[in-house]
Amino acid sequence: MLKDVLFWSNYVLVIVAILTVLGSRKSPSSAIAWILALISFPGLGLLAFILVGFDWKKRKLVRMIPEEVFSEHLTGLLNQQKSFTEALPLIGVAPSRRMARTFQLLAKTASAPVTTDNTVSSFFNGRELFCELMADLQKAQTSIHMEYYIWRFDSVGSKILEILLQKAREGVQVRLIFDGWGSFGEVSFANRKKMKAAGIEFAFFLELSNLFSRMKINYRNHRKIVVIDGVTAYTGGMNVGEEYITGGKRFKTWRDTHLRIRGSAVSMLQAVFLIDWYNSGKELLLHDSHFPGGLNQESHNIPIQIALSGPDSPWEGIHLHYLELINGAREEILIQTPYFIPGEALEKALVAAALRGTKVKLMTLGIPDKRIPFWAAQTYFSSLLESGVEIYQYQAGFLHSKVVIQDRLIASVGTCNLDIRSFHLDYEVNTVMYSPDQANLHAGAFDRDLQNCRRLTLKDLENRSLFAKIRNSAVRLLSPVM
Repeated sequence: MLKDVLFWSNYVLVIVAILTVLGSRKSPSSAIAWILALISFPGLGLLAFILVGFDWKKRKLVRMIPEEVFSEHLTGLLNQQKSFTEALPLIGVAPSRRMARTFQLLAKTASAPVTTDNTVSSFFNGRELFCELMADLQKAQTSIHMEYYIWRFDSVGSKILEILLQKAREGVQVRLIFDGWGSFGEVSFANRKKMKAAGIEFAFFLELSNLFSRMKINYRNHRKIVVIDGVTAYTGGMNVGEEYITGGKRFKTWRDTHLRIRGSAVSMLQAVFLIDWYNSGKELLLHDSHFPGGLNQESHNIPIQIALSGPDSPWEGIHLHYLELINGAREEILIQTPYFIPGEALEKALVAAALRGTKVKLMTLGIPDKRIPFWAAQTYFSSLLESGVEIYQYQAGFLHSKVVIQDRLIASVGTCNLDIRSFHLDYEVNTVMYSPDQANLHAGAFDRDLQNCRRLTLKDLENRSLFAKIRNSAVRLLSPVM
């Protein structure tokens, strides 16, 4: 009797789940993948759908904050956007028109005002980054806000924590956000006790100890943001941990890209942190002290947009941004991403770019950390290679950099991979720089990385075993739900 009840209950729930999929706005490939999973594996498929397939964001289980909340604190920033917009038509050259298209798209889809008084320093390895970051943390006078997907309390994370404990004892306001999944098991009871005793406030974004958070495990905060005194910010691809310096136990080296920013763009990163702080169950902070304002006196006049995407946005802003960069390129598109599951739209955009004569270079993993996305990525390579896209697999260690460069004029650096999960599900942040100098700097790093890559050919794909081809194709069927 009990078995019959369980069977029919599961049967009804599976039907409800299938009807939910059919009534959703999922892509056809994603919908088919979920329906196949629910029919083929009714028990596991239903559990997976509840955990990672159900669209909780439509049911407002992920809080949404309108950008207007901080509008009065960002007046100077918005004024810069107006002057930048007015100046673009006056320049009247093709590169500026392309910049204007990218700028306008992000302004509408990713809540990204432009700022023009910015100075940027770039880091391509963890050793230089953490040295500079720790020095800035030690100089903090009023506040330190830090938000990371992963924070390991190894020699690097513990040293940063000691600096934060000392600054908190000195009266600096210290607030930390850890992602509930990425940092799961990393923040020990002892470290929590230390932070509380010193006055450090901390929060977990969708902490797994909460039942409703466990049901939303598919939505992760993948952003990396540090804001010090409201005037200096760090953002990019690196989390906190030794592996970003040494490569860790699995890799000889770790190649990544991170930025240090001073200027009005810092205010936008501050606003992002404060929104995420509120979405982590904390109070909404509207103090003027978090937005000191004033133009950056050491300015190199780098125009920047801070582009956002996530489940709280009606648009997949960074996804559309990548498509615009690819579609708008005339001479060259350079792409670095560890995980490459682009989906049909981005795949076709890359193919079209190569076929119209744009040089397209894609650099991705040669040594994977996760087998399944690595296998899935390989199923996209044939069409790209046939169209003329150059694909390079990084061999020196682990490539974690997420960079897209258009015509060496615009550089987009951040946390967003070229994969379906990053576009649809994760909270991401990219820094978009409208600067030939910055674009050439990052293109130069890309060119140097080519020396540590192996160029993939169609013959390499043809020589793969039948088992590998079937395995990769089978894994690709799951790519819409990864």
